[in-house]
Amino acid sequence: MRQLIYFFFLSILFFNCENNLDINADWEEIPVVYAILNSGSVSESNTEHFIRVQKSFLGTDSAYEMAQVEDSIYYEYNNLRLWVEKLFNNQVLDSVNLDLVSGLDKDYGFFSTENHKIYKFNTPLTDENNNPIYQFKINLLNEITNHYAFSTVNIVEPIKIRRWPTNNSQSNGLMKLGELNNPILNLEINPSINGKLYRFFLRFNYIEVSQVTGLRDTLFVDWRFSPKVATEYQSNGNSNLPIDFNINSIEFFQYLASVIPEKENVYRYTKDVYFQGTDEGEAGIVHPCIEFHFEILDADLYNYFNSQSSSGLIQNRPVYSNVQNGVGLTSSISQFSFFDLKMDNKSNDSLAFGQFTKHLNFACFQDIGFGLDTLLNCQ
Repeated sequence: MRQLIYFFFLSILFFNCENNLDINADWEEIPVVYAILNSGSVSESNTEHFIRVQKSFLGTDSAYEMAQVEDSIYYEYNNLRLWVEKLFNNQVLDSVNLDLVSGLDKDYGFFSTENHKIYKFNTPLTDENNNPIYQFKINLLNEITNHYAFSTVNIVEPIKIRRWPTNNSQSNGLMKLGELNNPILNLEINPSINGKLYRFFLRFNYIEVSQVTGLRDTLFVDWRFSPKVATEYQSNGNSNLPIDFNINSIEFFQYLASVIPEKENVYRYTKDVYFQGTDEGEAGIVHPCIEFHFEILDADLYNYFNSQSSSGLIQNRPVYSNVQNGVGLTSSISQFSFFDLKMDNKSNDSLAFGQFTKHLNFACFQDIGFGLDTLLNCQ
């Protein structure tokens, strides 16, 4: 029995010595495709769209070294056919070949920055009334191997603001952040078809001046709101219930106080200050220093982010992909930015004198009838 056991272990040792372990499986062609098609907004459509196409690689060197080699990650352009089909009710209305764009700057990282390649096409994503009635099918064919991959994108309806947080509910009105007895300003967005996640941030622009050197810096802070997830009815266009964000005036000044540092020998004032006369039905000094930035993500991009942020003990998360015969993500978003939204002078008084921000040395302004007079060091 001992001889049998000895022979068994000896045979294992002999077998292991005669065979090398090959950790690389047989190579399989796997295209990698990423695209985010932006429909823009009802006031500004977007017609230029970019698609990133690469290929997977396999070898005995380290992944970091192989990713630095251009041929390892990019297809040969002359061997690759890329085109986008515009679909309506599963019927092809149009077909557009993608144009190669090379020489673009790319941030340094794991992948090669040499001859960075990306592809683009130009077309509106919605009809003339901003309705997302089309699908766009991204197609890839390696004409050497005949490997075909594709993915279909449902377009997010361009964003439309239903109610602005101003005194007239329009974009040309005034944000009255200084009326702390009624601190909630309401922002309402129409639900967009195919929209799943709504993101919004407010940017406050201001000027900082050194009292020693006189040098001026144009600065800003971004106040990001918690994203809102649309219901299934809202995503399908079957609900009139808006996506709303509440802007709390008190929280606005508290946030500014938390992110703008105290400094000696400087004074600050809001970017852009002017006397608007009787425009918009209200005379006085106004401050067009606010920007609004919106973004709506489709369900695929929403699910992708969720797959990347899942918590727990599992370290190797499954790769979320919606590319057939390949990997990657094709999705749609709607983005919209509005600049120079005005707040009234009472809001600026709260900035200069209020309990949360009075230590930040913001200037106040006084109407003198024919213009405005800046009063520095208002405290």
